[in-house]
Amino acid sequence: MSSNSLIELGDSEEISYQINNRWEQPLGRISEYDHPIELRKFRYRLVARARLVTAKMIGIRNHLHLIEETCPHKKVRRRKLNKLRLRSLLLPTVRIDYEICCLIDGRGWHRHHFHWLLDFLPRVIAAEDHAARTGGSPMLLVTEDMSEKQSASLHYLGWDTTRQLPINPSSIGTSVHVKTLIAASGARQQSIEASPNDAISPRIVNQISERLSSRISGSSIDGLPPERIYVSRAKATCRRILNEDDLVEIISPYGFVSVTPEDLSLEEQVRLFRGATHVIGPHGGGLTNLIFAENAHVLEIFARNHGIRPDYFQISNIRSLEYYFLVCESVNDQDDMIVDLAKIGEFLELAL
Repeated sequence: MSSNSLIELGDSEEISYQINNRWEQPLGRISEYDHPIELRKFRYRLVARARLVTAKMIGIRNHLHLIEETCPHKKVRRRKLNKLRLRSLLLPTVRIDYEICCLIDGRGWHRHHFHWLLDFLPRVIAAEDHAARTGGSPMLLVTEDMSEKQSASLHYLGWDTTRQLPINPSSIGTSVHVKTLIAASGARQQSIEASPNDAISPRIVNQISERLSSRISGSSIDGLPPERIYVSRAKATCRRILNEDDLVEIISPYGFVSVTPEDLSLEEQVRLFRGATHVIGPHGGGLTNLIFAENAHVLEIFARNHGIRPDYFQISNIRSLEYYFLVCESVNDQDDMIVDLAKIGEFLELAL
């Protein structure tokens, strides 16, 4: 293996999505998907003698080049990059004589459900491909305080604790020196060619979905889950629906049940969304579980000032779900909102 190799998996993908703008609202960044788009092949980089620098865990390779896959969706400014390069020349705090796939991000993205499923678990696919090609036994570099849901996801993908190296990123003084780094940016594209910079790979999303869902059998721990769910952000600090009680009062007679996914185990979330026929909720990480849905109508609610973002529009199309969206005015700096209940009624008439 050379000191820096790029490996590509499968073929490129072409995506073509349907936009259902029922209420003729601003499309925001969903408009970037109003035409067919070709996505590049999923790929990862093998870097010998890589250094993951500072608690940010940003990769530097030979000749002081940045390993871009370790900081996806982020442009490292020249001044910052020069500091990282200088720091990488110091004696490393930690040396790891293994082939490593890093599931840590200095911005803390690895702590969030959306990023964990779409930006970090796809890295495991890269590690598995490398192991299959070489017969090696790579290890996963994870945080010491990894959540139970994250541990469960790795377990269901076949990576038990004997194949994990826990570390506290804040304890990294200079850098972590690894024998070989397996670096992949995840299921979302990263500023490439004509594609939007966060276009999601259907192949990778479906692979993650099917592998987790197939290992999590049954319908629910406590019986059948509700088929019609409202995903609440009442416990969040932003993008809350201020008239949520009124909304729930309207939809409850139709069998909708309010859920807060952060209170559920990974298994419960998979089972809940896998059996869902209707999902209503404000833009947020809980909707990431749509990757497990199989036949659902979806209404995503946006706060205008936060932006109309294409993440769950894409996932809904990838999973062949019926997707609608509703844009509401932000009423404060936290992008909380008041929903037009008449439009909720219209959605119920359309979808039920």
